[in-house]
Amino acid sequence: MRVLWILGVLAATAASTADAAEWRYCYGADRPGHRFYLSAPFRTSEPMIRIELDFQRRLIAEGLGEIHTGCPRAADKAGILALMREAERFNREEGNRLFALDWPEAEPVASR
Repeated sequence: MRVLWILGVLAATAASTADAAEWRYCYGADRPGHRFYLSAPFRTSEPMIRIELDFQRRLIAEGLGEIHTGCPRAADKAGILALMREAERFNREEGNRLFALDWPEAEPVASR
């Protein structure tokens, strides 16, 4: 009986972790170079600091150096897509060139 109770708690914990996942995208702003880098939208429950560090590592690996980054969040995919459209619009108006990055790669951050 105790084993069933433990399995039930584990299942409930897994379900609540999945429910806690948020939609995000990450960006890198190279203001002096007038470039704005965008990731694909993704769903994750990873801490923001880990996501941002992973994204910064990717930018450095691409030879872009350490530029200002962020990973905004939204409750759903529609919300994150709206945030991305607004960021794209703003950066175009500011004269920045937009670049899409294939990140996260095939394996989302949340599954690492």
